[in-house]
Amino acid sequence: MVILLLPVPQYRQSVTPTADCESAGLMFAFGFAPTGNPIDVTGQGFSLPGVLVSALRDAATCGVYSHLAVFLAGAANAPGVWPVLQACIDSLRGDPSAASLVISGILTADQRRWLESVGCRVFAEPVRAIEALA
Repeated sequence: MVILLLPVPQYRQSVTPTADCESAGLMFAFGFAPTGNPIDVTGQGFSLPGVLVSALRDAATCGVYSHLAVFLAGAANAPGVWPVLQACIDSLRGDPSAASLVISGILTADQRRWLESVGCRVFAEPVRAIEALA
């Protein structure tokens, strides 16, 4: 899973540096984490869903970002990931200061419907998620 907006030259997007609060949380979770933007927690997301949702929660609530593009690939279908991810997103929706989420990934129809019902914009193709934020 990759969180945050990737730089896309044709859209001339600037990339906000990773917030200090977010970097500190990632470094605590796994000391070798790159804390530049984007945050890539792919391997840890599948084996440690807590790292995935901590990175998402920290980025969404640190006050630096208004929107987050979350690229899940197949993470939502990994055993144990969806319930933890769903609980995190559900808790974020109760925080009016949390960044809005644009999500791309391989999702079931039920997962997609649920994400859309809680206000997430959902795209099958990552480029569409980027375009939605451009």
